[in-house]
Amino acid sequence: MLKIKRVYENLTKIIVYLFNIKNLRSNWGQLLLLLIPIILTIPPLLATISDSVFGIVGVVVLFIMGWSHNLNNIMNCEEYKNDAEKLDRDVEHLISTLESVPEKVVKAFYNKLDFTYNE
Repeated sequence: MLKIKRVYENLTKIIVYLFNIKNLRSNWGQLLLLLIPIILTIPPLLATISDSVFGIVGVVVLFIMGWSHNLNNIMNCEEYKNDAEKLDRDVEHLISTLESVPEKVVKAFYNKLDFTYNE
């Protein structure tokens, strides 16, 4: 029972997320992939769709459009991950560069003032 409740809560969160207007622009493909099988399980809608060739072709075209849009989003996510990894490397490089600045300043003063090892 607890497992069913968890599945229901997760499904509810997904549906609320997908129906959010901001998310609908970027996730309409996922929404189609979620709704088409649900619509096809309703007997009157299934009968209406399967009665005409245009209904079947329309459902297949919508499913392919949603699937291709979803694949496009997945590829964009991979690009974002690669960009994030590059930015992490850049941040690490900047941190190491900034950590070496005080040492360089001390060395510059040391050389400029002609200090020896005694000072």
